[in-house]
Amino acid sequence: MANGSRTSTVKRRKDLALDALGRALRLRGEMGIKPQAPASVFDVIDKLGIKLRFMPIPSLEGVYRGRPNPVILVSSERPPGRQAYTGAHELGHHVYGHGVAVGVPSDDAGQEPPESVGPEEYLADRFAGFFLMPKTAVKYGFRARGWEPKECTPRQVYTVAGWLGVGYAALVHHMRGSLRMLAYPHSARLLKATPKDIRAGILGREVRENLLVVGEKWTDRAVDVQVGDLILLPSGTRYEGKNLRVVEETERAVLLTATAPGIGRVHRPESGWAAFVRVSRRNYVGLGPYRHWEDPDYEAEDD
Repeated sequence: MANGSRTSTVKRRKDLALDALGRALRLRGEMGIKPQAPASVFDVIDKLGIKLRFMPIPSLEGVYRGRPNPVILVSSERPPGRQAYTGAHELGHHVYGHGVAVGVPSDDAGQEPPESVGPEEYLADRFAGFFLMPKTAVKYGFRARGWEPKECTPRQVYTVAGWLGVGYAALVHHMRGSLRMLAYPHSARLLKATPKDIRAGILGREVRENLLVVGEKWTDRAVDVQVGDLILLPSGTRYEGKNLRVVEETERAVLLTATAPGIGRVHRPESGWAAFVRVSRRNYVGLGPYRHWEDPDYEAEDD
């Protein structure tokens, strides 16, 4: 009986995961997101008319309240990649027409939820992974940069995770578990590396700030950062806007920091590549659509 029950649970979860995959890809298509492109989940939430608010709720990841006036709350005290996964999870509850859902803090983004998780939470979690990290986009993220996913290095995973807007570990778990793109031994080696160590390896020194590695393969989305975050760009990249400042420049790269909320732009004149840079306050609290608004009275020490 135990084996039969286990088999039934596995099959039921497989069916739910396939349904979540279909729903996620369908919504991406309806939102005009190309199969190989990353999805800016908070932009999608705004476009769907769902009230999005970031709040200082350390005891929770996020909250969804359903129709007729849907609301999504996201903790302002979590890392950006985790916030995006939470937003996509709560969006999954909306897509499936669930009522009220409350998410408690965890570090299991991208992993197979435990068997104690009910079908509604399981659907929302699988939806989040497939919405943010569909196989076509993950493959493109690596191969457009000349990298092979099954042989990826920690630095390569870190770079692609930043482009997708998700956490490093979340991408590794999703590639291994849901997408079957990584063998277990390789994923285990990748998970031994920490984002802190990877950033130090890239910059040659330890930094507390988040770092995005951006180049001409960064397409189909803005560069979203918080005040204080760092952006590493190829040499020759120029920037526009009052919310960015050069920290360091070498023959090979330019390192920028985000200094104030607002929207700037980076571009390379010789190739024509460009991307908008959207900066929010660190641990922004407020309504989603206003997170990148410039504030003429902003002072860095406020954050």
